[in-house]
Amino acid sequence: MNGAKTRIGWLASAGVVLLLASCAAGSGPSAAVRDIEVTIDGYHFVPDHFTVSRGESVRFVVTNPDDIAHELYIGTVAEQAARRETGVAAPSDLGSVTHFGYGIYVPAFAEGEFDYVFSGDDDLLIGCHLPGHWEAGMVATIDVQP
Repeated sequence: MNGAKTRIGWLASAGVVLLLASCAAGSGPSAAVRDIEVTIDGYHFVPDHFTVSRGESVRFVVTNPDDIAHELYIGTVAEQAARRETGVAAPSDLGSVTHFGYGIYVPAFAEGEFDYVFSGDDDLLIGCHLPGHWEAGMVATIDVQP
């Protein structure tokens, strides 16, 4: 009987440790990722305005039902201007856009997703810089709240 009590005590202790570990795993800042769905409609992002909190982790889930490719490029006004100046050479440049801001290339009739952590408090823009897209109004605003 003594051996049975020892096994039950050990199992109870192990259960408490597992319970505490599972509670701690969900409490960190990386645990709370909010999904934001974005659909491309012609030369527009829908929605075209987002509000996020500084430090928030967001997963952008992007659907492109268009018959042409697009990019979503996150950056400040200055970074968007620099992106326009450098241009987009080829779709292979857009897999993971990281040299000025961050974004994703989404081929025609495709979906994609990417994660972004809003570490600063600068308001940002999302833009598409394929030829003529920005000029056609393919831009969205992101308000970063403290």
